[in-house]
Amino acid sequence: MYRVLWDSSLKATLLALWLETESTGDFSRNIASIEEALSTDPLSYGESRRGEERVAIFPPLTILYEVDETSKTVVILAVRLHDRST
Repeated sequence: MYRVLWDSSLKATLLALWLETESTGDFSRNIASIEEALSTDPLSYGESRRGEERVAIFPPLTILYEVDETSKTVVILAVRLHDRST
C-alpha cells in the first residue's frame, strides 16, 4: 500500500473545483476513487512524465502526481478539470 498525499497548495484548487461541479457528492466520490487507486498501484495509472512524475485522468479530473517507491508515497502535485476537447 502507498500513502497518498495532496500537496498543501491544492486546497484552494480543490475547493474551487468542488464548487464548480454539478454534484458535490460525485466529486467527493471521485477524490476517494483517486486515492484508493493510487494507494494500491500508482504506477499502473496514467503515463510517465519527467523523473518520477505521472499524469492520469480520472474523469472529470486530470492529476499530476509523483511516486516515491522507497517510501511508498504518492504526492498529488496538481489537479484540474479534464479538457474533453483534446
